Amino acid sequence: MKRQKNEKNIIFFVVLLIFSVTFFLDVSDKQYCTKELEVFFGFDYAVIVPIGLALWAFTTSLCILMLGKKDEYYMGITFSELYKIKTEAYRGLFEWFMLCMIIFLVISTFFKFPITTFGCIITQLFIMVKMFVIIQSSLSKDEILDLILEDLNRYIEKGKALIKDETALKWDLINDKGEAPLILKTIKSMDMSLCGERETLIGLFSRSGLYQLKDDKAVVLGMCFAHYILAASKSENESHRLIKEWFLDNNCTEEIQKGIILSLEENTDFELQKFVCDLLQILDAINQTEKFIELTAWQITVCKFLMRFENYRERTVSVYVAQHFYGNMKLHFPEIDWANKIQKQWFFLCKLKDCKTTDRLDLLNELCSMD
Repeated sequence: MKRQKNEKNIIFFVVLLIFSVTFFLDVSDKQYCTKELEVFFGFDYAVIVPIGLALWAFTTSLCILMLGKKDEYYMGITFSELYKIKTEAYRGLFEWFMLCMIIFLVISTFFKFPITTFGCIITQLFIMVKMFVIIQSSLSKDEILDLILEDLNRYIEKGKALIKDETALKWDLINDKGEAPLILKTIKSMDMSLCGERETLIGLFSRSGLYQLKDDKAVVLGMCFAHYILAASKSENESHRLIKEWFLDNNCTEEIQKGIILSLEENTDFELQKFVCDLLQILDAINQTEKFIELTAWQITVCKFLMRFENYRERTVSVYVAQHFYGNMKLHFPEIDWANKIQKQWFFLCKLKDCKTTDRLDLLNELCSMD
């Protein structure tokens, strides 16, 4: 953005300099320094003016094309939003120059200022090329994805800096100005019913620095994005399908999966509790047994913790479902030291929730001895 602002200042200065020099040369009574220049600037206005008008008309047609495409969108981001972001630092510079150039061209033609007329043509040619590049990139789906990915990585880095051990779950992805990043706008506006858009979003997560996060930061970011997915979709099936595909993505880390489970468990919808059990069983079915065991211990710890430690009383039935599921897992994997695994999950969850691990030892003992 800073580079664009510097470029804007340079463009403005160069154009101002060009027209100051050309106007001075046209009004002065000095002769051309060479015969060739005198011949060159003795051009026929009937030829040169249509060239300037053609360039101006082509640039205008690009703007009209942009207006016709402005409401089209990809991954929830319209082309007009992309254009606005890409030209934000210019603040209408090229559009203003377009208007000025046609005025300067008419005036310089009327007063027969050949050097200024030629300067108008050259400047209009530059504006046309620049506008063509900007509008072409503003109608590109790849540019939208790159912009979302850049914005996603920026907020991941911000999250890494702001999430503290004692306040991890209190961090929000919304920035200081109250503006949501593009990734959240994408989640809110994308069509989750389309397989291609779901795959694209999961691909953005994979290409970003999200899966490189560790421990509490990964859990918090996973939970945040799962919250937004659940809140964004009007159709439960669509959001469940997206979360399922994300959860089972080969690149998705165990910490991110813990965040997804935490988000689902914090929701009091009974169907979501069954959905968590289904996700875990799929992990076992696709031979990710080690992850399955760790996340099962995490799920029952979270479920009991939320109901008993944070008084989620409306989730009593869900706890029984989780307990039944956990009991079956103990029967299928009797060789696993479940008490030790649950204790580790307990300490980690207390750290996330900013709770003392000794506040509810009775609940921990209940968890470790639960059948």
